[in-house]
Amino acid sequence: MHEEKLQKKIPKLKISFVSQFFNPDNAATGQLLAELTELLAEEEFTIKVKTGMPAYANFKNKFAKKYEVKRKNLIISRTNASRIWPNRIRGRAINGLLFCIRVSYFLLRLSPKKNLIVYTTEPPYLHFLGWLINKIRDTKYVIILYDFYPEILVNLNVLKEKNWLIRLWKFLNQKSFDAAS
Repeated sequence: MHEEKLQKKIPKLKISFVSQFFNPDNAATGQLLAELTELLAEEEFTIKVKTGMPAYANFKNKFAKKYEVKRKNLIISRTNASRIWPNRIRGRAINGLLFCIRVSYFLLRLSPKKNLIVYTTEPPYLHFLGWLINKIRDTKYVIILYDFYPEILVNLNVLKEKNWLIRLWKFLNQKSFDAAS
């Protein structure tokens, strides 16, 4: 009885997920996050998801709502900022940057003491934003790694190992990983 009263007094952590892809997008990232957020919501955590409108594999957004309340403690909000040129590699890079800029405002408004932010590597530099928000607001964050960038770019001979962008990316990766919870 005493434990039940004590648990009711302790507020559950608020968890915000930030990823460019989320269900009903058919990207694996979106499907995995949808399952994870549902499970956490069942445990009565307050979950907010900040994501883009579905754009993967030519998916049309006719089924996705800009703002969706799945249950009282699971809220999904989507931005259109990530739908420009989704089928081109440069377009995807620009979409990722626009998505990061768009979600920055949302992230800066979160209370640092009551929130945990979960970033994915979709777009592959989103966790840099996590590190920056951590430095500005001291908000704890976790990174879900899907692909290892910039190693993929080097292994596919898109860029050389000594390229300034690869060196900068590795430096920012290390900063982001070291500061993550």
